[in-house]
Amino acid sequence: MKKGMRQMASLGLIGALVLSSWATPATSKANDGKKDFVLYENLDEATIEVTDHVQLTGMNVYSDGHFTLADPEDVQWTSTNRNVATVDDTGRVEWTGQPGRTYIRATNGNYSDRIAVHNRPNQDVPDVIKWSGGERHDLVSHAINNMTMEEKVGQMLMPDFRNYDGANVTEMLPEIEQLVQEYHLGGVILFRENVVTTEQTARLVADYQAASDKYGLLMTIDQEGGIVTRLQSGTDMPGNMALGAGQDVDTTRAVGQAIGNELASLGVNMNLAPTLDVNNNPDNPVIGVRSFGEDPKLVSEHGVAYIEGVQNAGVGVSAKHFPGHGDTDVDSHLGLPSVLMIVNACLTSNWHHSKQRLTTVLIRL
Repeated sequence: MKKGMRQMASLGLIGALVLSSWATPATSKANDGKKDFVLYENLDEATIEVTDHVQLTGMNVYSDGHFTLADPEDVQWTSTNRNVATVDDTGRVEWTGQPGRTYIRATNGNYSDRIAVHNRPNQDVPDVIKWSGGERHDLVSHAINNMTMEEKVGQMLMPDFRNYDGANVTEMLPEIEQLVQEYHLGGVILFRENVVTTEQTARLVADYQAASDKYGLLMTIDQEGGIVTRLQSGTDMPGNMALGAGQDVDTTRAVGQAIGNELASLGVNMNLAPTLDVNNNPDNPVIGVRSFGEDPKLVSEHGVAYIEGVQNAGVGVSAKHFPGHGDTDVDSHLGLPSVLMIVNACLTSNWHHSKQRLTTVLIRL
C-alpha cells in the first residue's frame, strides 16, 4: 500500500476511534483500569487551533486499550510561568502578552501530561509545542493492539435498526442492546424511522452509547439537506444543487455548520454527507439535485465548505460516493451501477475532482 493510502487509512481509523470514544460518557463504565492520562493536543494527529487562547482537553487511557474524555471536574491544571500564560479549571489557556516559556500541566490525580507555550517578543500568538511521548501518545495503536479479533471485526460493522419485529425502532430494545454488546459494534446508522422528535432521538442515541462496551459508537445519519433529510424534527436546509447555484461558499459552510450543530446536540457524531458527485449524466436516477452541480471545481469548493461547517460543530463527515455516482444511469439501491470512461477522460475530469476532494478530506480530518 502506498504511503499516502496508508496515511489516509490511519487517519480514518483515528477519526473513527476518537469520535466514537469521545461519544462514550466521560465517566467510563470501567472506572478502574486507568493506565494513563494524556492531553489530546499532544497526539500527532491533533491539530491545535491557537487564537487569543487555546483550549486543551484531557483524556483517560485504560489498560484494555480504550480511551475517553476525562471528566473536567477530575482534572487539575497549572501553569509553570503565569507571567506568560494562565490556565483555568477547564483547560482554557490565555496569553498575558509577556515573552517567555511556560508549561501547562494537567493531571487526573494519578497521571499527568504537559504541553509547552513559547511566546517570542513581537509575536502575534505564542507557539504551542507538543510534548512527544512516543508510544504514550499513540492511542490508536494501543487500542488496536488490545482488541480481540471479535472486537476488530465488530468495529468494522455499522448496521441499521430501522425496524425490529415489525415496528419502527424509536427506543432502545433489550434485543438490540444485546446485539450491540455481543458483536462489539463500531457504529449504527439512523434512518427517518428512528428519529421522530428531538427528545426521543437524543434519548435513543444516548441509550445506544450506554449499550456500547469500550469504544463507544459512531452514531451516523444521512442528513445531507434538501431531499435527503432524516431528522423529522430538524431544520429543513437547502439541497446541494441550490447551494451550488447560489455560488456562495460561505452560505454552504453555514448550512453545514447548522446541520452539524443540530446533529451534535442530539449526540450524533458522524454525518454521512456531503454528496460530492459531479452531476454529469442527465439520466442519473439517484443523484440529481443532491449534487452541487456539473462543474468539478464548483463541487469541490462547495463540498469543502460543507465539510468545514459540519466539522466545526464537532461532527465527522463521510464524503460520498467514490469513485463517482454522478455519471451513472442506475440507482445503486436497486442495482449495480458502473462507470466506463477512457483513462484520459478519467484523469482530466472526475478523477482530478475525486483526488482533490479526497486530499482535502484527508487534510480536514
